[in-house]
Amino acid sequence: AQLREGTIYDGIGQNDSDLYNMLLTTGYLTPEAGADPLRGNLLRMVIPNKEIQRVYADEILAGLTPHAGSDLYHMMLDDMLRGNGTAFAEELQEIVAELASTFDTASNKQEAFYHGLMLGLTALLHGNGYQIKSNGESGKGRFDVGIFPLCADNPGVLLEFKTVQRPDDLSAAAAVAGEQILRQEYLTEFKSRNVQTVWQYGIAFCGKNMALQRLS
Repeated sequence: AQLREGTIYDGIGQNDSDLYNMLLTTGYLTPEAGADPLRGNLLRMVIPNKEIQRVYADEILAGLTPHAGSDLYHMMLDDMLRGNGTAFAEELQEIVAELASTFDTASNKQEAFYHGLMLGLTALLHGNGYQIKSNGESGKGRFDVGIFPLCADNPGVLLEFKTVQRPDDLSAAAAVAGEQILRQEYLTEFKSRNVQTVWQYGIAFCGKNMALQRLS
């Protein structure tokens, strides 16, 4: 962002640089290590530590879920990482019902919406013991979202998505997504990282509804 003097609160909602300058001044951002102002007083900034990162995450979640709250997200991530497929499905269904709109899930763009939604939900794990990869090459194709533990002793997660036009087709589509994980050998990269446990989920979406199948 561009360093600016004389930032005032009235300008924060109108100018991104004013917002970033305020966050820099209050310690919620810090200059990147070794960074000097570039041309036009541009400065690279980073989130300073994990405590502040958690503040950002909690605030973003609170804004996304004014009714459900952030606890639901944390429970969903925990159940996903533990392989608790039934609880994961119930919590994800509540989140989808909360966030999805008819406009978002229109047939011409629903696949991109759900992929982005799931990537956004799981991104909270990135840098916190996990690496998140979207559309990563592995085996014979590309998986939708892979969650790779930085420590191979921890479980990984593989998510494959399908969209359908009728709620009656959800369960079958989730099964197809699971079969694709096996057929395309998406676990190849996990094996190359010596990750022993990988929870594999096929997930199908239709409007505000979803179905999930966890591979055994």
